Amino acid sequence: MGNVVQKVYVTSLTRKSAFQRIKKKGRIWRCDVFKACFLSEKMTGWDASVEAPMPLKKQCVLPSTKIQTPPTHNKQTTNDSVLIYQGLILSKRFSKKAVVRNKARRILKEALRAALLQTDSVTCSAQIVIIPNLLLLQSPFQKVVTGFLKVLPMITGKKVRL
Repeated sequence: MGNVVQKVYVTSLTRKSAFQRIKKKGRIWRCDVFKACFLSEKMTGWDASVEAPMPLKKQCVLPSTKIQTPPTHNKQTTNDSVLIYQGLILSKRFSKKAVVRNKARRILKEALRAALLQTDSVTCSAQIVIIPNLLLLQSPFQKVVTGFLKVLPMITGKKVRL
């Protein structure tokens, strides 16, 4: 049997209840530039196609860099697709300036996308909440991508080698 190519869909978490569930039941991983709380199908038996946090509004299909319109209903995603729900927590405690918070959001979203393009270890759907440190703005982009490359295999339980 050959390898089945999976589509990876990346979309945002928006509901407060989803953030609270991930923080309460999920695992936490820390690096120099951010902290990640995550839940995956393999950890909890959560089924992304049945219990999605919110209907998909925008999603990024990898390896394409274009944001594509999602299926109108979550059950239209096929069994070979992987859904990654990402949520970012950037409050005024991170920075009083909205420009700085938005820059941090863009850095984190792009680093997650770059890490997903570099790895093939994500084989199950997951929800990830990312909380950045102030060091994020001074760190090189590759260091942020390396942080994501270390956390993504933990979602599926694979060992990390960098």
